[in-house]
Parts: sequence; structure tokens; C-alpha cells
Amino acid sequence: MAQASDVARRAIVETACEWLITINETPVSAKDRQRFADWLRESPVHVREYLAAEITWSLIGDIVRSEAFTIEASNDASGAKVVPLGTAS
Repeated sequence: MAQASDVARRAIVETACEWLITINETPVSAKDRQRFADWLRESPVHVREYLAAEITWSLIGDIVRSEAFTIEASNDASGAKVVPLGTAS
């Protein structure tokens, strides 16, 4: 059974991720920016989780943009046989 603190933290993480997507992927109104700023001011935990989401978003983007990271290159370098999900038989 999840503790109340775990449930609350998960809700904060989910909200941080929703804000991250909203800010980075959609046009944001002045009212939305104010709501986001108000949410951040509510708690240092909100700020921490939003920054953690930003870092994760950035790292994922770095991996996606990296030409060195492909399944083919990984297989060649390691000798492993990695296949994309959904294509294994």
C-alpha cells in the first residue's frame, strides 16, 4: 500500500511533467505562465521536481539527437543482438 507521502510526491512529479510539456510543446498564455509561477512558489519541492523533469527532458533529447546512439551501432560495438521492441519474432 502506498504511503500518503508517496502519493503526494507522485502527484507533484506528474504535475511538474505536465508543466514541462505545456511550456515546451504548446503556446503558453500569460495566464498559464502566472499559474506555473504560482505553482512553483507553493513549495520548494515543486521547484525541485520541475528542475529534475527539465534535466531528464534534456538528457533524453541529447540521446535522441546523438548520431552515435543507434541500435545498429550498439550491436556492432558490443556484438549484442538488440532489436527494437515490437520487431522480435
